[in-house]
Amino acid sequence: MVSSARSRAGSFGWLRVALFVGVAACGDSPHTPANISAPPSRPVADGVVELAEVSLPFVTVEAYGEASAPALVRAPGRIALRDGAVAEVGAPVAGRVVAVHVRTGDAVEAGAPLFTLASAAAAALRGDLARQRVVRDAARAAEARQLAMIEQGVGVPATLAEVRAALAAAEAELAALEASAAAIGPGRRAETVVRAPVAGTVLARDVTVGRTVDAGGEPLVTLGAADAIWVVASVFERELPLVRVGMTAEVRLASVAEPLPAQVERVAARVDPETRRADVYLALREPPPAGERAPRAGMFARTTIDLGAASASVPSSSVLVKEGGRTVVYAEIGPRRFARTDVEVGHPVDGRVPILAGLERGAKVVTRGALLLDGNAEMVR
Repeated sequence: MVSSARSRAGSFGWLRVALFVGVAACGDSPHTPANISAPPSRPVADGVVELAEVSLPFVTVEAYGEASAPALVRAPGRIALRDGAVAEVGAPVAGRVVAVHVRTGDAVEAGAPLFTLASAAAAALRGDLARQRVVRDAARAAEARQLAMIEQGVGVPATLAEVRAALAAAEAELAALEASAAAIGPGRRAETVVRAPVAGTVLARDVTVGRTVDAGGEPLVTLGAADAIWVVASVFERELPLVRVGMTAEVRLASVAEPLPAQVERVAARVDPETRRADVYLALREPPPAGERAPRAGMFARTTIDLGAASASVPSSSVLVKEGGRTVVYAEIGPRRFARTDVEVGHPVDGRVPILAGLERGAKVVTRGALLLDGNAEMVR
């Protein structure tokens, strides 16, 4: 039994020695490469790389310019009320709110009551207005008497001139008081009814019964015309020079199944320094849906602007994104050699990317395997 165990131990010992010798022999063999896999490519100049022979089957090139894609600009957007379509209504005179006649979301006509104030200032103004009308009427009567006296030959021209001067002053003061009374709105004595200046929808209401307000203070009711909307698309600055007034566009909303046809109406002159985007204003070319599906201010939208002509394109797999947001492609310049080229691109459409600038037609662009040439980049999305 003991001899059998020793025999097995001896066998294992010889096996370990044989394995060690075999591994050492393999390590010293001249036919074993130092590195199991060679790098797929290596840089040979600034922006130029050379592809390893074994990697050639994994790279495909295509002549640029043989295929095209629609030139489109796609951007997020929002529904907004047009300039001038919003009316902010405040208190025309200091006072206390005694009644509120609307709620947020109500549709109102022009002239409809919004809220009512009790105002001592309004009462004083209306009292001054009534007294000034009496003064004006008295001045008119005085002028009429002087004219009658002059016709009878007993009047004095100087006195008539004085009476007419007093009448002119009374009428001027009355006109000023009437303008002030019109600004505070209709009402009796201390009551002032503030009315809607335009027809629309109550977008916001910041007024409650009992609140004390000042003349010319913050808006208390905000009105907006429900159909006076446009779509504000947020376009990247690099694509902004491509957009022109009059170009056709599409707007997609979550509440509407079909895209809404639109047209570029205005391009903002300012680019946001943080987002590097600018507003492009789109007008709907057809009346928007009504009812529950009607577009509302603040809704999110997806916009597509048609630049009007197809652009030469490359597959999305050709375009790489480098640090800083640069977009590049690799073009074949010789056997196994490829040069990096900076390009300006549009939005991908059906798996292809329009090239806006930076690439000459006929260039042999890598369409498959671009990441083998540049491992420090990402595929365009």
